Amino acid sequence: MLTTSQDKILNAIKFYYRMFGFSPSVRDIADLCGMKSINTVRQHLQTLKQKGLISMEESKARAIKILS
Repeated sequence: MLTTSQDKILNAIKFYYRMFGFSPSVRDIADLCGMKSINTVRQHLQTLKQKGLISMEESKARAIKILS
């Protein structure tokens, strides 16, 4: 089960990918979700990764992939 913020972030990633054809940056996600802290977004992304919903390559920008 996802929190409201996690669901919002997951939907923002999907939306961005549909609109632009590539993954959003952490800042893009924060802007889409109305969050000021990119660290908060990073924490939610780590949780989504642990839940098996996304994959990320830490060393690359825009490397978030939806798995489900």
